[in-house]
Amino acid sequence: MASITFTCNSLLLKHWFQWPKYLFLGRKKREALFKQLFADFLRVKSEQIFLFGAGRMGLYTLLKSLHLSENDEVIVCGYTCVVVTNAIKYTGASIKYVDISPHHLNIDYDLLRKSITDRTRVVIVSHNFGIVFEDIEVFKQEYPQLVIIEDAAHCMGSASRSGKLAGTIADASFFSMEFSKPITTGMGGVLVVNNARLLDSVKRMYNSVSCPTKLDVFRIFVTLKLLFFTSYRVLSFFKVPLFAVCNRLGLTYKTSDIELSGDFPPKYPQKLSSFLLIFGILQLKDIEQINGKKKQICSVYYDYFAGIDGIKMIQNDSYVMVRFPIWFDEYVLQQKIDEIKKDMLKHKIYFGEWFNAVVHPAGSYAYGYSTGQCVVGEQLTQRIINLPVNVNRVLSKNQLKTIRNIFKKHLS
Repeated sequence: MASITFTCNSLLLKHWFQWPKYLFLGRKKREALFKQLFADFLRVKSEQIFLFGAGRMGLYTLLKSLHLSENDEVIVCGYTCVVVTNAIKYTGASIKYVDISPHHLNIDYDLLRKSITDRTRVVIVSHNFGIVFEDIEVFKQEYPQLVIIEDAAHCMGSASRSGKLAGTIADASFFSMEFSKPITTGMGGVLVVNNARLLDSVKRMYNSVSCPTKLDVFRIFVTLKLLFFTSYRVLSFFKVPLFAVCNRLGLTYKTSDIELSGDFPPKYPQKLSSFLLIFGILQLKDIEQINGKKKQICSVYYDYFAGIDGIKMIQNDSYVMVRFPIWFDEYVLQQKIDEIKKDMLKHKIYFGEWFNAVVHPAGSYAYGYSTGQCVVGEQLTQRIINLPVNVNRVLSKNQLKTIRNIFKKHLS
């Protein structure tokens, strides 16, 4: 059986061999090349693009540029990641969660409209899994006074019904290039400012952002390399011992416990390393081929599991998924879902758990959230699995048949 991995899903083996030649380009040329490739892909201007050490750092910088106060309210989807909600917390602004729709896993539009008050300044809408939140343009027309930000961390190529690429629809957007995101530089993020009125203040703040330390860059590089090469079946047996040794030696990188606990972390925000940026350049050069393969993988999943009672999926040729979500109908007992998960693990089929809490990961600081605020989001965290959309490590036919048989066994 081929190994299953949710990391480095667009990074190809050839990129590791092509990477060294870009070292001779120089920092400014590498940054200019990446920004131009990213801008060309989104069909925006390179001046709209800002490079950060993580997507949430771009979000934080944008929010800080708005000079929010504790009386100002930022609305966020009640099915998100802690680093997003913490970026809001660090600005001192208040937060309000709005539940998701059980049909498309993004913020519920009707609930969103009902949540707007005189205190609302910013609305952050997610494109979870690469599924586009389709109501941004209508919402912008109805509430022109609000700053609308797209959380495009799961996106790189998804388009709305009107043909606009995710990340280009609202006033601004942020992308993630963390290890498990659509393209990866190990850690990294891109802020795209679409509203010209926001540009000057963002530029002023960006100019004061520091660069990452060489040690952190080295740790990210080591972690990226370990994740990529131990995803090969022949090397997968070395993954646990290699990470154990490297962790002990302080050679690997992870989000700090300080940030997960909600406290303001050191070296935050920071710019993206131009050394790591090379991996982004190489993936962007192959992005059309990569996205075509991802669409094909999702199409295979959909065809394999179509017609099975009790599960929900989304199939849309305009979406490029970072993972393929499968969630269970309301009438399916939680006990059945738990049995399905246990059966999959018994067959060494490791499913993703995005998200395992309304504010993922479970146990991290949930700024301003109280149990019961987002019932659909809470339920979904227990009733969803997601499969990898990795151009290097596609699931075998035997694995797909096994998953289908497990579904039928427990749902028939």
